[in-house]
Amino acid sequence: MKSTVILFPKPERVDFAEIDIPAPGPGQILAKTILTGVSTGTETRVWRGGEDASAFPLIPGYENVGEILEAGEGVSLQPGALVFHTGSDNTGEYSRLWGAHCQYCLIRAENAILLPDGIDPKDAIYTVVAAIAQHGIHRGGVAAGDRVAVVGLGLIGAVDLHATVGAALSAERSRRVAGQLRGAGFFPLSSHAV
Repeated sequence: MKSTVILFPKPERVDFAEIDIPAPGPGQILAKTILTGVSTGTETRVWRGGEDASAFPLIPGYENVGEILEAGEGVSLQPGALVFHTGSDNTGEYSRLWGAHCQYCLIRAENAILLPDGIDPKDAIYTVVAAIAQHGIHRGGVAAGDRVAVVGLGLIGAVDLHATVGAALSAERSRRVAGQLRGAGFFPLSSHAV
């Protein structure tokens, strides 16, 4: 089967390419992409050449929701089910960094997260972003009643705001203001905090 992919052939260039996707083997699934998420921070950094030159050409993306078309031997997931995953294990001749921007993806079933009934794929696409935000909250030891400053209002900062229920929040884009908040007893969650 042919799969159209988004390709970064070299820094500051985006293209489309085709790769061959084989039928799933034991423990694998074949999924048709419903949607992928673009991480503007990570993918812009990679596009600008922030990866080792040997990584190019590469297939970017690490957020994909797809529908299972076929399941290999020993897989309990069924065709028609929706799954979240971080990219195709098969990226042809191109580097897999992370390989989510593919029309069809061959994935080890153990790396696919089955979407529960009623979950909109548009919400499920934020699985990795939510995990990053949650990691920051846990790493910071934030508890109900804490005063928290979220510095940087990108998607992860916004998820931090949503996830930190019960904490007094202040969200700022400015590092200067973040420093003032720190002086006022707010705990910075962002790695960009001063």
